[in-house]
Amino acid sequence: MQIKKIIEMGILIEPVLAKELNQMPEQQFNTLVTKLVELDAKPMILDEQLVNILTAVPLKIIKQVQPRKEISMPELATAWNTRFSILQKALMRRPELNKAVSIRSANRMCTLIGAVNIGIKTTLEDPTGSIQVMLPEGVKVFSDDVVGVVGNVSSGVMKVEEVFFPDIPLQQAKHAELTIGIETQADFILQIKSGETTWADCKGISVMLSKLDEETKVKFGSGESLANEIIKRRTFGQAPFDAIEPIPDVLFIEGADNFTVNHKGTTIVGFKKSVCVNMRDRSVESE
Repeated sequence: MQIKKIIEMGILIEPVLAKELNQMPEQQFNTLVTKLVELDAKPMILDEQLVNILTAVPLKIIKQVQPRKEISMPELATAWNTRFSILQKALMRRPELNKAVSIRSANRMCTLIGAVNIGIKTTLEDPTGSIQVMLPEGVKVFSDDVVGVVGNVSSGVMKVEEVFFPDIPLQQAKHAELTIGIETQADFILQIKSGETTWADCKGISVMLSKLDEETKVKFGSGESLANEIIKRRTFGQAPFDAIEPIPDVLFIEGADNFTVNHKGTTIVGFKKSVCVNMRDRSVESE
């Protein structure tokens, strides 16, 4: 039994923790024992919180995005253009959209890429201008969606025949001998801060961690359909800070229902309380 090493150090173990310690991967358990030996003051009782602290592996933060209540017009314009450029490039990789023209040049049968603006009329905008669009029945879009459209322009209005969303590019699904968790035991333990979206690197596994906001929940719900809409749009959260870039290997969404969706090499995981992904086979355990 692995826990014998800890008991021999004169440290008591919470009964509910004993089974987990015995099933802990050997490398992670050895790290725990080493850290306990190095402590100046040994704990009388080993609990889950201390285990998480001692076995957590440092991760590399790639970037963090914190929504701002106030933003200047120049900052807003820069953020909008950056987001538009990312999603425009994603859309242009689709063969149906590789002949897209600027909205200012729109005429007759053509292909456009633009940001949706829903007001009295629905329009499509890009850095060159805007145009009113009539979308096919049943197509669901929201303001700030960046889409590609194919249709006919007449009298300054485009009758759209097809609508395309950015989606995420196909990438090789990565596997590794490690686990990634939130509020649970794992090789890498991530923490989420309210309103903040974080991109991190866990020993070569890229992770995006965010919290489901009310606006997104109202739009797409909190179940597996949420994951499908995120994949379809390559966006999450409130514009203009919501382009998913770089594409993560794993996307965690706190506050969603418990679900797992694997798509084009990316695993999207919704969870309410805690979650752990085993990157050996991308299996998920959540509460």
